[in-house]
Amino acid sequence: MAWACAKEEGNQYFANRRYNDAIEKYSYAIQILASNPELSADLARVYSNRSAAYLQMGLTFHDSERTECFRHSLADGHNCIAADSDFEKGHFRVAKALLCLNYKGDGLDHITKIIELHRQRKTDYRQDKVLAQLMKDYKYWQQRKVLRSYQVWDKVKYKDKCFVIDPYGAGDMEHIQSAINMMSRVSLLVLPGAFLFREKGILIKPQQDIDIVGLCHPGEETAFETPNDTAPQGVIFDHTVTVVNGILSMTNITVRQQFNHAERHAILVVKGGKCMLNNCKFWSKASGSIAATDPGSKLVARNCVLNESCGGIIVCGQSKVVVDQCQITNVARIGVEIRDGGFLTMRDTEVSNSGRQGLVCHAYGEGFHLQSHFDDCKIEDFALYSKLNFFQM
Repeated sequence: MAWACAKEEGNQYFANRRYNDAIEKYSYAIQILASNPELSADLARVYSNRSAAYLQMGLTFHDSERTECFRHSLADGHNCIAADSDFEKGHFRVAKALLCLNYKGDGLDHITKIIELHRQRKTDYRQDKVLAQLMKDYKYWQQRKVLRSYQVWDKVKYKDKCFVIDPYGAGDMEHIQSAINMMSRVSLLVLPGAFLFREKGILIKPQQDIDIVGLCHPGEETAFETPNDTAPQGVIFDHTVTVVNGILSMTNITVRQQFNHAERHAILVVKGGKCMLNNCKFWSKASGSIAATDPGSKLVARNCVLNESCGGIIVCGQSKVVVDQCQITNVARIGVEIRDGGFLTMRDTEVSNSGRQGLVCHAYGEGFHLQSHFDDCKIEDFALYSKLNFFQM
């Protein structure tokens, strides 16, 4: 076919940086393809190639000639989309040309369209290194209209100081802890995927107020994971998330703690730390998925799920915990454990199918008072232990 030969010759000229000759061959192929509606997909691809040739040629020029080439590249990008709107390179060509013409605001929608096409095909757009670089050039994730498209935007605490975390390089930053170490008050918007923490987990220090929000569309999740292997000799894995007299809020995050260590938790709040968990999921091999200790420590969990974990929630050391509209199911040991003067409030929460007890309260010493409230909860197998007596309900 004459058009295919012309396209191939154009590709060879392009590879050799003979952009004028490449444009001539692509133009000949376009002239043939434009008269055959059945070949619109092929037409789109040739338009895309010519758009790229105009762009590269423009980068070799200066001033008016440069701008003219970029405009031709933009026009061919639009022609590519008109021929095949689902061909992602057309949107890429338009976005790239607009970037070169300094019309960044108009290019954001085309980047969003490329991401949507990847999702429709169930491919990970973040594996596309060329797209990732374009997103960084556009500062895509710093555009508030992009972030507002996610349904969690109203839950973002610091809307004027937020950064996107993505290990593939498309976001503002790649590492969660390094971002936390740089700032005392910030919202970190975390893209879907698994973030692996080995020896060191996330640490929230005194005076820090950190807001972590998972940017998830339906069918996606943002997961913090620890390895399922055994720690090397002499190495002790950290808790996945530790809040030490700081403030942490977490929304739409899944925590999978896969190593088996009785004294390591998915979430640990100590020394007066404050932690708010919203719509999070936990799976842990440790004795307690979530634990709050020490006077002044506070934890609130709303709409959270703890399922098939080794341990559930531990409330101790005069800490205060609120569990609201949560599910604690299929825990191998104890669903909820209160000891050492911990204060627990539970509302509209189910604790079921625990390996030992659903709820255990430890009461030692004279004058012990169970400082906890339970409203509209379903708790299977409740037990109260004291120094002299054992009560089961």
